[in-house]
Amino acid sequence: MTQAASGSIRFRGRSVDALGFEPDAPLSAYPDGDVTVIGSVASGADVIAAGSIHIYGALRGRAFAGAEGKAQSRILCRRLEAELIAVGGVFLTADEIPTNVRGQPVQAWLEQDSIRIARLD
Repeated sequence: MTQAASGSIRFRGRSVDALGFEPDAPLSAYPDGDVTVIGSVASGADVIAAGSIHIYGALRGRAFAGAEGKAQSRILCRRLEAELIAVGGVFLTADEIPTNVRGQPVQAWLEQDSIRIARLD
């Protein structure tokens, strides 16, 4: 099952998770959930999913896929400008994201305890 958010997520501190739009809801109640954002995620906003995250716009905020340690989760977006990305509990900050993928359509996944990022061509 996938939770979809339509439009841009703009509010600083706003979270979207796989249970809906309640930041304090426990992810354990929905362990296989993906989140799809049809729009962009603004700087300061968080998207949290027990599964994968699909963003049909720019990712400027923070994305946490596999929030319960689900290592096969992925983050996909049309434009990577993220403050932070995390997959299965492994994080990369904006400074650690390779410059050759910034501003590009990408997918990110966990491989041998590190995040890999590849362009989507």
